[in-house]
Amino acid sequence: MKKLFIVAIVLAPAIVAFSCKHEPILPETEVSFSNDIQPILQMGCSHAGCHGDSLNPEFKLVTYEQVMDKGEVEPGNPRGSELYQVLVTNDSEDKMPRSPYPELNDRNKKLIYIWIAQGAKNN
Repeated sequence: MKKLFIVAIVLAPAIVAFSCKHEPILPETEVSFSNDIQPILQMGCSHAGCHGDSLNPEFKLVTYEQVMDKGEVEPGNPRGSELYQVLVTNDSEDKMPRSPYPELNDRNKKLIYIWIAQGAKNN
């Protein structure tokens, strides 16, 4: 019994330390660019012409090609993708969308994360 107690004390911190470092489990359902991601980008990023067709022609986020063209998405690596980083950062200078526009809700951020993690496919 005493050995079991000692083993538990030694292993408990290791179990806690390693259990918090994994990536979230991705759903089996594939996130679609055209059905899920494109509407989010159009609603949250293209408003008032920010990354739409009119005011910022150098950095449009309207089509799949435009989203992938600038290298802001690293397929399979959401945390290494600038597109995801600017949505979740706490730095007000880098945060998108910029004030006065509301930030994306958690569901939309999660969908973008999953889409990138699933390979950022044009589907």
